[in-house]
Amino acid sequence: MCYTVDMYQEDDNRIPGMPGTPAYATNMFCFTSFVLACIAVFSVLTGVFPIMLGSLSIILALLSRGREVKLSSSAKLSVSISVFAMIVGACITIAAAYSIMTDPEMMDFIKQLYNAVSNMDYDEYMRLLREYYNTHGNTRGKGFTTL
Repeated sequence: MCYTVDMYQEDDNRIPGMPGTPAYATNMFCFTSFVLACIAVFSVLTGVFPIMLGSLSIILALLSRGREVKLSSSAKLSVSISVFAMIVGACITIAAAYSIMTDPEMMDFIKQLYNAVSNMDYDEYMRLLREYYNTHGNTRGKGFTTL
């Protein structure tokens, strides 16, 4: 996977004790890109991590190219895996946000969870947030009425 062979290296750069053999150098950008892509796939249910890890993986895959014109097959595989993980992660995040906003049972669960964690009622918190935004954060002349 992610190995490059330089057949025209100087003798002092060859593998010690193995005269006449080419030195195999691992492209660490390519290898790290592939590892991050795999972690992004395994963490796809978290929603946000695949987007971050996939972005890093794509950047490292592009950096692994070096001065070459084309990407190696391993780097292309890393990019495709990363794009897949990012798309699935984004779809899961959007579906979760949609279900929280539209499902009344889920909203009741969020309110109960908020009330258990904090000392303030969820509805009271939202009222205070609207009030603060309408008095301090209103820079365009519109009120905060969509919550």
